[in-house]
Amino acid sequence: MLLLAAAFLVAFVLLLYMVSPLISPKPLALPGAHVVFFR
Repeated sequence: MLLLAAAFLVAFVLLLYMVSPLISPKPLALPGAHVVFFR
């Protein structure tokens, strides 16, 4: 169960990291991507 949750978390972070340049005009670091995503 914990392994499954970790796999989902990794997939979500990778997806967020790939989508973040589409949301903002410049590539962001991961914390910046989280800020853009949650706003």
